[in-house]
Amino acid sequence: MSKFGSHYSRCWRPFSAVLYFIAFQLILSALVLVSPWPMTQAMQVIFVTLFSSMLTLIVLVHLSFITIGQFRTSLTSGLMFGFVLLQIAVAIGLNIAEEFGEVPDYLAEQMPAIMDNPMGVIAVALIGPIAEEVTFRGGLMGGLMRNGYSARTAIVVSALTFGIIHANPVQIIFASFIGLLLGWTYWRTRSLTPCVLMHIANNSFAVLTYYLSTDSQGQISAEIGTWPAVGLMVVSLSVGYVLYRYLGKKIDEHLSLD
Repeated sequence: MSKFGSHYSRCWRPFSAVLYFIAFQLILSALVLVSPWPMTQAMQVIFVTLFSSMLTLIVLVHLSFITIGQFRTSLTSGLMFGFVLLQIAVAIGLNIAEEFGEVPDYLAEQMPAIMDNPMGVIAVALIGPIAEEVTFRGGLMGGLMRNGYSARTAIVVSALTFGIIHANPVQIIFASFIGLLLGWTYWRTRSLTPCVLMHIANNSFAVLTYYLSTDSQGQISAEIGTWPAVGLMVVSLSVGYVLYRYLGKKIDEHLSLD
């Protein structure tokens, strides 16, 4: 078998998890366009996100892309809480860095309408994160590692795919960085549970920021000023790094006891 053929046979099933994820979004988007019931753009995004996420979860579980064993729950509550804090700290720093970078955001106009709809909050903060972790960490990254790829390769590939699939400049950059952190977490803990909790915490933080901010886009830098935002970014990323090192050591201790 050629080198290309070898990679194709090893990558096809892991990447097919992503293809299901994309296919459901495209199909539902097409149905929305031909639907006789008028919807605002924000409502279209909510509808597609909710139902494509649920279909993805059902299909990937049914086709055994993930197993119950991938939701390892033997980690202590302290470790779980630490991973959530790590995600929030990194999210704060990256959010502010993105604001200063002025990266285009194609969904900015729809976000207020999405956030003001309870179903939008559920889609963004709960259902979407679960489906994405099952797809990109469980199906794609886990599948690549099971098929012989190194953890480093699987983490980078899944993170970049996770970023690109958002098809929105600001989300591509942000999601790729977050994807690296989530991939590292999945590799170190051998569990999707902390990844799901971290992803929910990340998106919930974005929702909370929107509701607490007087800025129409929910930007922290616009709310507290430039220099305080820079200080908060530095502190957040520093705390994130300390937590990263601490959790790495603690997870080694924890797994050695299993």
